[in-house]
Amino acid sequence: MPSHEEELKRKAAKNALRQAEQDRIRASLPLPPAQMKALFDFLDQKLSEYACDHTFRHTVTFLDNQQIQQQAVLAWLENAGGYCDCEVVFNAEEKLESILPK
Repeated sequence: MPSHEEELKRKAAKNALRQAEQDRIRASLPLPPAQMKALFDFLDQKLSEYACDHTFRHTVTFLDNQQIQQQAVLAWLENAGGYCDCEVVFNAEEKLESILPK
């Protein structure tokens, strides 16, 4: 059984790894975390009103309304498993849960 000191070292190492992963994700984002959350919230609302048509229709609407260049955001979302509006919510948002504002 590890000593209390060893357990503290392991816990600190785990926390450092978790923080490094969160920093890596943050650095890869095409938008600030708060804006990514706003996109996901927008998509949640739209997808509760309309079925997904398996395009980025609502994502593009959000980006256009915010005057955000689409290419980098859509490429990041696809890389995160979001190939349409509903997959953005189900796949890409999940990857960011630990860094998004509550």
